[in-house]
Amino acid sequence: MTTRTHRKKKLDALDKRIEQKYDRFRKMYPEIRGKKVDFVKHWMEEGILFFGIRFMDGTNFCVQYEPTAELTGIDYSDMRTGDTVILKEYFRRRD
Repeated sequence: MTTRTHRKKKLDALDKRIEQKYDRFRKMYPEIRGKKVDFVKHWMEEGILFFGIRFMDGTNFCVQYEPTAELTGIDYSDMRTGDTVILKEYFRRRD
């Protein structure tokens, strides 16, 4: 097998894997496949991020995200002695 043939087979196999992955994505939300987008909008409401896609036929696809992890602090510390000695505090959430 020549190097060119081997490379072509590898690329074909990669293309096939990519297409299979895309097919899984297409099957995930079949209601929106092939529709034309009218507009996209996003907004926050009561700590929830909404992301909406409005289609030309008047239907809407909306994804909602609610944060599950909150940043409470960022610091840089010295641990050589076994105790935490904070050298610099970059951020600390104050409630």
